[in-house]
Amino acid sequence: MPAPMRRFAAWMLVPGLLVLAWTLVHKAYLLEPEHALAPHEVAALTELGAAAAADLDVPVAALLVHGGVVIGRGRNTVRRDGNAGGHAEINAISDALVTLGPAGLDALDRDKLVLLTTFEPCAMCRGAILEYRIEQVGLVEPKSLRHHAGQAWKAIRYELTKMKLGPDGLQDSLFRLHPGYDPARDRH
Repeated sequence: MPAPMRRFAAWMLVPGLLVLAWTLVHKAYLLEPEHALAPHEVAALTELGAAAAADLDVPVAALLVHGGVVIGRGRNTVRRDGNAGGHAEINAISDALVTLGPAGLDALDRDKLVLLTTFEPCAMCRGAILEYRIEQVGLVEPKSLRHHAGQAWKAIRYELTKMKLGPDGLQDSLFRLHPGYDPARDRH
Protein backbone atom coordinates (compact mmCIF):
# COMPACT_ATOMS: atom_id res chain seq x y z
CA MET A 1 0.00 0.00 0.00
CA PRO A 2 1.45 3.44 -0.95
CA ALA A 3 2.46 5.74 1.91
CA PRO A 4 -0.37 8.29 1.40
CA MET A 5 -2.94 5.50 1.61
CA ARG A 6 -1.34 4.14 4.79
CA ARG A 7 -1.37 7.60 6.38
CA PHE A 8 -5.00 8.12 5.42
CA ALA A 9 -6.01 4.69 6.74
CA ALA A 10 -4.20 5.34 10.04
CA TRP A 11 -5.80 8.78 10.30
CA MET A 12 -9.28 7.26 9.78
CA LEU A 13 -8.75 4.37 12.20
CA VAL A 14 -8.98 6.27 15.51
CA PRO A 15 -12.15 8.27 14.70
CA GLY A 16 -13.68 5.15 13.18
CA LEU A 17 -13.01 3.12 16.33
CA LEU A 18 -14.45 5.89 18.52
CA VAL A 19 -17.64 6.03 16.43
CA LEU A 20 -17.91 2.24 16.48
CA ALA A 21 -17.48 2.13 20.27
CA TRP A 22 -20.11 4.84 20.79
CA THR A 23 -22.52 3.07 18.43
CA LEU A 24 -22.12 -0.26 20.20
CA VAL A 25 -22.44 1.22 23.70
CA HIS A 26 -25.52 3.27 22.83
CA LYS A 27 -26.97 0.62 20.49
CA ALA A 28 -27.53 3.41 17.96
CA TYR A 29 -27.69 0.85 15.18
CA LEU A 30 -30.96 -0.56 16.52
CA LEU A 31 -33.92 1.32 15.09
CA GLU A 32 -37.14 1.23 17.04
CA PRO A 33 -40.44 1.44 15.13
CA GLU A 34 -41.63 5.05 15.06
CA HIS A 35 -44.66 4.54 12.83
CA ALA A 36 -46.75 1.61 11.71
CA LEU A 37 -47.48 1.15 8.04
CA ALA A 38 -51.11 1.53 6.96
CA PRO A 39 -52.82 -1.78 6.10
CA HIS A 40 -52.97 -0.88 2.39
CA GLU A 41 -49.20 -0.15 2.43
CA VAL A 42 -48.48 -3.50 4.10
CA ALA A 43 -50.63 -5.25 1.49
CA ALA A 44 -48.92 -3.45 -1.42
CA LEU A 45 -45.42 -4.13 -0.08
CA THR A 46 -46.28 -7.78 0.56
CA GLU A 47 -47.64 -8.19 -2.96
CA LEU A 48 -44.59 -6.54 -4.53
CA GLY A 49 -42.14 -8.54 -2.40
CA ALA A 50 -43.90 -11.80 -3.25
CA ALA A 51 -43.74 -10.97 -6.96
CA ALA A 52 -39.99 -10.37 -6.66
CA ALA A 53 -39.55 -13.69 -4.86
CA ALA A 54 -41.57 -15.48 -7.55
CA ASP A 55 -39.03 -14.19 -10.10
CA LEU A 56 -36.17 -15.42 -7.85
CA ASP A 57 -35.20 -11.82 -7.09
CA VAL A 58 -34.45 -10.66 -3.55
CA PRO A 59 -37.92 -10.06 -2.06
CA VAL A 60 -37.63 -6.33 -1.39
CA ALA A 61 -40.46 -3.89 -2.10
CA ALA A 62 -40.81 -0.11 -1.99
CA LEU A 63 -43.50 2.54 -2.28
CA LEU A 64 -43.00 6.24 -2.98
CA VAL A 65 -45.78 8.08 -1.18
CA HIS A 66 -46.78 11.74 -1.38
CA GLY A 67 -49.31 13.03 1.11
CA GLY A 68 -50.55 9.50 1.82
CA VAL A 69 -51.03 8.66 -1.88
CA VAL A 70 -48.82 6.03 -3.53
CA ILE A 71 -47.17 7.65 -6.56
CA GLY A 72 -44.56 4.95 -7.27
CA ARG A 73 -44.31 1.21 -6.70
CA GLY A 74 -41.20 -0.92 -7.01
CA ARG A 75 -39.79 -4.36 -6.38
CA ASN A 76 -36.47 -5.96 -7.10
CA THR A 77 -36.21 -6.94 -10.77
CA VAL A 78 -32.47 -7.49 -11.15
CA ARG A 79 -32.71 -11.17 -12.13
CA ARG A 80 -35.96 -10.83 -14.04
CA ASP A 81 -34.76 -7.94 -16.22
CA GLY A 82 -30.99 -8.47 -16.10
CA ASN A 83 -30.69 -4.84 -14.95
CA ALA A 84 -28.18 -3.99 -12.22
CA GLY A 85 -30.26 -0.94 -11.29
CA GLY A 86 -33.45 -2.96 -10.85
CA HIS A 87 -33.72 -2.41 -7.11
CA ALA A 88 -37.09 -1.84 -5.46
CA GLU A 89 -36.35 1.74 -4.40
CA ILE A 90 -35.05 2.78 -7.82
CA ASN A 91 -38.01 1.08 -9.49
CA ALA A 92 -40.43 2.98 -7.20
CA ILE A 93 -38.74 6.30 -8.08
CA SER A 94 -38.76 5.35 -11.79
CA ASP A 95 -42.46 4.47 -11.60
CA ALA A 96 -43.19 7.92 -10.15
CA LEU A 97 -41.08 9.52 -12.89
CA VAL A 98 -43.10 7.72 -15.57
CA THR A 99 -46.39 8.71 -13.92
CA LEU A 100 -45.60 12.33 -13.04
CA GLY A 101 -42.74 13.18 -15.37
CA PRO A 102 -39.45 14.61 -14.14
CA ALA A 103 -40.89 18.12 -13.69
CA GLY A 104 -43.92 16.77 -11.82
CA LEU A 105 -41.79 14.73 -9.42
CA ASP A 106 -39.41 17.64 -8.92
CA ALA A 107 -42.31 20.00 -8.08
CA LEU A 108 -43.68 17.86 -5.22
CA ASP A 109 -43.60 19.19 -1.67
CA ARG A 110 -40.67 17.30 -0.11
CA ASP A 111 -42.23 17.48 3.36
CA LYS A 112 -45.03 15.20 2.11
CA LEU A 113 -42.80 12.79 0.17
CA VAL A 114 -41.61 9.55 1.78
CA LEU A 115 -40.07 6.36 0.45
CA LEU A 116 -41.26 3.23 2.25
CA THR A 117 -39.14 0.13 1.82
CA THR A 118 -39.05 -3.32 3.33
CA PHE A 119 -35.23 -3.42 3.59
CA GLU A 120 -32.69 -0.68 4.20
CA PRO A 121 -31.54 0.76 0.87
CA CYS A 122 -28.12 -0.05 -0.54
CA ALA A 123 -25.58 2.63 -1.47
CA MET A 124 -26.87 2.77 -5.06
CA CYS A 125 -30.44 3.30 -3.91
CA ARG A 126 -29.36 5.86 -1.31
CA GLY A 127 -27.69 7.73 -4.16
CA ALA A 128 -30.97 7.78 -6.10
CA ILE A 129 -32.85 8.87 -2.97
CA LEU A 130 -30.42 11.77 -2.53
CA GLU A 131 -30.47 12.65 -6.24
CA TYR A 132 -34.28 12.92 -6.27
CA ARG A 133 -34.33 14.83 -2.96
CA ILE A 134 -36.38 12.27 -1.07
CA GLU A 135 -35.74 13.41 2.47
CA GLN A 136 -37.87 10.90 4.36
CA VAL A 137 -37.27 7.16 4.19
CA GLY A 138 -39.11 4.58 6.24
CA LEU A 139 -37.73 1.06 6.39
CA VAL A 140 -39.12 -2.11 7.85
CA GLU A 141 -35.84 -4.01 8.27
CA PRO A 142 -32.51 -2.24 8.86
CA LYS A 143 -29.21 -3.75 7.77
CA SER A 144 -26.72 -4.95 10.36
CA LEU A 145 -23.92 -2.93 11.88
CA ARG A 146 -21.47 -5.40 10.32
CA HIS A 147 -22.93 -4.64 6.89
CA HIS A 148 -22.54 -0.87 7.43
CA ALA A 149 -18.94 -1.27 8.60
CA GLY A 150 -18.14 -3.25 5.46
CA GLN A 151 -19.82 -0.63 3.27
CA ALA A 152 -17.86 2.16 4.95
CA TRP A 153 -14.61 0.36 4.17
CA LYS A 154 -15.71 -0.15 0.53
CA ALA A 155 -16.47 3.58 0.25
CA ILE A 156 -13.04 4.49 1.62
CA ARG A 157 -11.37 2.00 -0.73
CA TYR A 158 -13.29 3.51 -3.66
CA GLU A 159 -12.09 7.01 -2.74
CA LEU A 160 -8.50 5.81 -2.42
CA THR A 161 -8.42 3.93 -5.71
CA LYS A 162 -10.45 6.09 -8.13
CA MET A 163 -8.50 7.56 -11.04
CA LYS A 164 -8.80 10.87 -12.87
CA LEU A 165 -8.76 10.26 -16.60
CA GLY A 166 -8.07 12.53 -19.56
CA PRO A 167 -8.64 14.26 -21.79
CA ASP A 168 -9.66 17.34 -19.83
CA GLY A 169 -12.83 18.94 -21.14
CA LEU A 170 -14.41 15.73 -22.45
CA GLN A 171 -17.32 15.74 -19.99
CA ASP A 172 -17.89 19.46 -20.43
CA SER A 173 -18.16 18.96 -24.19
CA LEU A 174 -20.75 16.25 -23.54
CA PHE A 175 -22.72 18.55 -21.20
CA ARG A 176 -22.77 21.15 -23.99
CA LEU A 177 -24.51 18.65 -26.31
CA HIS A 178 -27.59 18.58 -24.05
CA PRO A 179 -30.35 21.00 -25.13
CA GLY A 180 -30.92 22.01 -21.49
CA TYR A 181 -27.26 22.87 -20.90
CA ASP A 182 -26.79 25.93 -18.71
CA PRO A 183 -23.14 26.78 -17.98
CA ALA A 184 -24.22 28.79 -14.90
CA ARG A 185 -25.75 25.72 -13.18
CA ASP A 186 -23.69 23.60 -10.84
CA ARG A 187 -22.94 20.26 -12.53
CA HIS A 188 -22.22 16.95 -10.83
